[in-house]
Amino acid sequence: AGYSGKCNQDEFNAFLERLHLMITQPRIDTKVLNNYKNRIALSIKERKNNPSLLFTDERNHFLYNNHPRKKTWTQKMLDSVTGDVLEELSQNQKSLPNESSFVFVGNVNADTFEKQICKYIATLPVQKKAVIHDPHTALTTDSTEFVRAYNSEPRSEVTLYYHQDRPYNREEY
Repeated sequence: AGYSGKCNQDEFNAFLERLHLMITQPRIDTKVLNNYKNRIALSIKERKNNPSLLFTDERNHFLYNNHPRKKTWTQKMLDSVTGDVLEELSQNQKSLPNESSFVFVGNVNADTFEKQICKYIATLPVQKKAVIHDPHTALTTDSTEFVRAYNSEPRSEVTLYYHQDRPYNREEY
């Protein structure tokens, strides 16, 4: 979860104001939500009719052991998204500002920047830390064959993943 955006220097104050309102007083526009859901529904139908995408979806389910965060959208999942569900999610995310880093890059007016940050970022409500369960989404390490036949045309798709146990070192990247 997060927020991002861009604006020119003259719009920076309005950008911060909107960001503040998105976090403190989120609103769900049902018309926009329904338009978005219609676009996703069309995409879901198209994926089912495209053998390459169907293969990729099933391969990913296989590789990630049907992990819930790696699931492809289905119509049933899409139908479960309602304004009430999004409202509840946004209420649960209100603790994010005090657990977040805000990064501003670009040409800002140094004379007003600190005042704007104090007004819109520093005044975000601080709530208790959110409990976020983030199950690891590692690839399967099984050496198993995954074969599907969708097309009548002769074709192969080969995906090779290398696994290496190595601690993460931020300086290397």
